[in-house]
Amino acid sequence: ENIGIIFLGNRTPEMLAQEHAYYARQAAMSDNQSVSTGWSKWSIIQCIVVTVFLFFFCAGFDVCVVSITAGCLLMLTASY
Repeated sequence: ENIGIIFLGNRTPEMLAQEHAYYARQAAMSDNQSVSTGWSKWSIIQCIVVTVFLFFFCAGFDVCVVSITAGCLLMLTASY
């Protein structure tokens, strides 16, 4: 069974039940909400952080420091 899950993509009954519950929740939520097509605040902040990361990387700063700082900023923003 494990080999089938890993290599063939077979799903257990528990996985199928969770998947069906997820799709049922999504269908129930889509009936009550309209779809927003604009950019979220989080996506704008991500783009800003990535742009600043690329700027500092191109400016010659150490890639380790820039990567760790960008990752910390994204994690702090996500937790807020």
